[in-house]
Amino acid sequence: RRRHTRFRNVTGVQTCALPICVEANLSGWIGEPTTKAFKSVLVGLENDLLAMLVSAQKPTSTKLEQAIKSIDSSLSAGFWAGDVTLTSGGQKVFTEHRQAVEMLTQIKPVTPAIAAIIQKVLDTDRALAARAIADAATGDPKPLADARAFLASGDSARARGDATKAIDEYRQAWMNAMKAMKKPVL
Repeated sequence: RRRHTRFRNVTGVQTCALPICVEANLSGWIGEPTTKAFKSVLVGLENDLLAMLVSAQKPTSTKLEQAIKSIDSSLSAGFWAGDVTLTSGGQKVFTEHRQAVEMLTQIKPVTPAIAAIIQKVLDTDRALAARAIADAATGDPKPLADARAFLASGDSARARGDATKAIDEYRQAWMNAMKAMKKPVL
């Protein structure tokens, strides 16, 4: 494991000084996050966006600021039950991520770095939904089947390049998995 601290200086104010433990360097991370890293990946993405903000000009800087605000809101302790699981209010995480991605897709041209951040948000949201589905494996079969269908639909939307639709579908998958957990099959 690597342990390091990231610092960003934006408009003269130190914005972050958090120890971050992840399986690999966040900037080089590709694919779905490990179960040890969901929240840490988001902190890394926020820091990556802060680094871009330093040299961005309007209107790009405004979009980056809005995306950072949404990612930061998604990290609220009230939404997380640890680093890998969301609380019952966790659907707000998906809503904030959708808003962040909407802002990032409005930046023209979409740079490879912005595209990579969008993909990492999608990876994380998919992983959160898949984790909830796995946790609900012994729950009510109807919402569990719906959760799996929404997960597949999110994957299809993502393959079509519709990131916001993919996040909406991953949110629905997560919500149905949560519903399945509330009614365990005995």
